[in-house]
Amino acid sequence: MLKRFFSVLLAMFVSVIGFFPSSSLNDILNKGDITGRSDLISVDDRDLPDFEVGADGIFTVLQITDTHFFNGIWYKDTKTLFAIKEQIIALKPDLVIATGDIFDGYNDNIFYNKYSAIAKLAFLFEELEQYWAYIPGNNDGEFKGSADDIAACLAEYGYCLLSDVPDLSGAANYTLSIKSGGETVHSLLLTDSGMRDETGRHRAFQPDQVEWAARTLSEIKAVAPGAKVSVFYHANTPAFCDAGASGSAYKAGYGKIPADLDNNGVPENTPIDEALRGSGIVTLVSVGHYHPSVNWCSLYESTYYHLTRASGYQATNKPGAALINIDTNGTAAQEIYTFTEIVF
Repeated sequence: MLKRFFSVLLAMFVSVIGFFPSSSLNDILNKGDITGRSDLISVDDRDLPDFEVGADGIFTVLQITDTHFFNGIWYKDTKTLFAIKEQIIALKPDLVIATGDIFDGYNDNIFYNKYSAIAKLAFLFEELEQYWAYIPGNNDGEFKGSADDIAACLAEYGYCLLSDVPDLSGAANYTLSIKSGGETVHSLLLTDSGMRDETGRHRAFQPDQVEWAARTLSEIKAVAPGAKVSVFYHANTPAFCDAGASGSAYKAGYGKIPADLDNNGVPENTPIDEALRGSGIVTLVSVGHYHPSVNWCSLYESTYYHLTRASGYQATNKPGAALINIDTNGTAAQEIYTFTEIVF
């Protein structure tokens, strides 16, 4: 009986190995280590496509966040992948934006595999021919490969949009343009809010990132007068606390940011908030990280601050997403955005 038990166990282990992109035992035991991939593949100044809106001026974004993929074949991972696929097929978004903690952080489980998780998710978008944009969270680069290494792996997939500015802090900092008749009518700014330091404390946006964001917004304003900007990063900043305390609800029935929202102990992020607010053209800042039980959104000083619930079964029993409709013909935030909560 004992011999039969171990035979079955061995068969199950071999079958699991077969699911991975590389079926060698070493690839399983090293947990899909991608350390050093960024030394081989650069994402600096990658050419990214512009998007053209139709006659109605509507551009749709499906925001997913905090999926915490473990290896891509774990049952919670497959449930998450299936749910995302269903939503893409049903909603047909122009773009999916993944706002960090897409891959699990430190995990010493023998079946953890970062490379496999990356491949399984990226292949889903390739299969659906769906463009998606990625920015890292605080967990993505904690183990078996940095956020830069993840970005390098993802850059090998044609439908993954990400880029970085040479010598700038963070693994991904870039913009995407939405155009009508060849003219920019709205822009998306995506930036890396950083990881945690050796003590476990969240790092703040670095000064060079703040300067880059301010300069980029100024350039957009000069080139495309009247265009507004939606900003996406991972972890909420102090402005979200202000929006909770003093902002107004997006609408009845859609969660309002709580008045006592925690700012993750990073008051040093005030400069990025001031840079975005001071531009006069940012009308949305949307993040993940917090794992709220429902999506939260509040209007504060002419800008919507939005937190999307976790999208992975690895992170929560009730995952979901946000569908964000951007009306590029609108001028004020209330005219531009329609938010719909998605529950998987």
